[in-house]
Amino acid sequence: AYWFMSALFVSAVMFRALERVPLALRVALIATITAVTYLFGDVLARLPLSLGVAGAALIFLLAGQGLRRVRSRVEAPIRFGAACLVAGATPVVAGVSAPLDMKYNELGTPVLSIVVAVLISSGLVLILEGVFARLPARVHVLSTRLAAGCLMVVLTHTYVLWLLAVPDTERPFWVLIAALALPWAVAMTLHRTPLSPVLLGAPRAS
Repeated sequence: AYWFMSALFVSAVMFRALERVPLALRVALIATITAVTYLFGDVLARLPLSLGVAGAALIFLLAGQGLRRVRSRVEAPIRFGAACLVAGATPVVAGVSAPLDMKYNELGTPVLSIVVAVLISSGLVLILEGVFARLPARVHVLSTRLAAGCLMVVLTHTYVLWLLAVPDTERPFWVLIAALALPWAVAMTLHRTPLSPVLLGAPRAS
């Protein structure tokens, strides 16, 4: 959780700083950082506060920003998302795209693995957006409330796993459910208190 929190914070600050420069220069800088990560990823991964990992994450933040800008032009998100998902999954199934492991700055097959990750992520987002738009309004309300606890789940689920002290190789399914459900239950409780803006980053539930 500490690794994720520091990498998330540093990458967000770095990306916000880069938004002050022209787009062409921003893309060039992020591409250069990504190339350096490919060459020296194992060394950069050891930097304090996850600085090296945060730099590698910038390419994905740039891709997400690009998707947001073109999203309004996608008229059939489910079909387009499915096409992206298939295009991204094909190199993986074919065995030509190596997996990524951001924790250790392993970006897989140069260029290809990043493209694959962006295609798969974009495809899933578009498909879920398309499906979500067709669901009843009460589902939208419930999902909005649950979303308030997402950050706490991401940042604290590892502490639940640590407290349960079950080795990875022996971890049953109920442990994973507990690591998800317990932080979310705490988050939903906090969401109804004045602490919600501070601890969850969301306004207090009415």
